[in-house]
Amino acid sequence: MTIVFAGLERAVRNMDSARHVVLVDAIASGDPEAARAAVLEHMEDAEANLG
Repeated sequence: MTIVFAGLERAVRNMDSARHVVLVDAIASGDPEAARAAVLEHMEDAEANLG
């Protein structure tokens, strides 16, 4: 719902595939700490973008 109400431009920017490839790569690395850090950074970026 946050994405929908943020407006089209911010929603599209937030859903950019390059932002999500980082998460996939971090999870695929098998390093739980790297995956955790990637998710935290991802969510902070999303908050900044949508807020």
